[in-house]
Amino acid sequence: MSRDDRLERVIDLLLEDERVITEGYDLYGLRPVRPEGEYFRANVWSWPAILAVVEEVIREEGLDIDTRGWDENMGAGLQDVEKCRDLAGALEDFLMKHPDKKRFVGHSGRIGHTLTVMHVLGGDIGKTNFEVSRDHLEEFVEFLWTCGGFKIY
Repeated sequence: MSRDDRLERVIDLLLEDERVITEGYDLYGLRPVRPEGEYFRANVWSWPAILAVVEEVIREEGLDIDTRGWDENMGAGLQDVEKCRDLAGALEDFLMKHPDKKRFVGHSGRIGHTLTVMHVLGGDIGKTNFEVSRDHLEEFVEFLWTCGGFKIY
């Protein structure tokens, strides 16, 4: 069986699993203090843009936050409450610096899970704009303020 035949077989098997089609990133608050901190969801098209903004803010603000594993839904996340609040504050500042911007486009370069789903769906990563609305990014900030740490599944 050729490599292309094996790849096609894997894609067929993945397409039979409807979880692949509805995949996203489900963030669960560890110690939520309000309902907004219990759960946050981003689909495979918006999470890469959220992660790109997060990584830009972490870099610009010099925050000590490790985002390894945030591009997968295997339980990584941020368990430190203070770091969640630091990130929330830095993201709020970022949004205030861009008051007229309604959408944010980009990807972090570490989007293996999204790439797998896109490949299965026949998407071309080179022609895809990963973007997140300002409203969804603000929901993420609210989640960070109130989640008490989180894990990504």
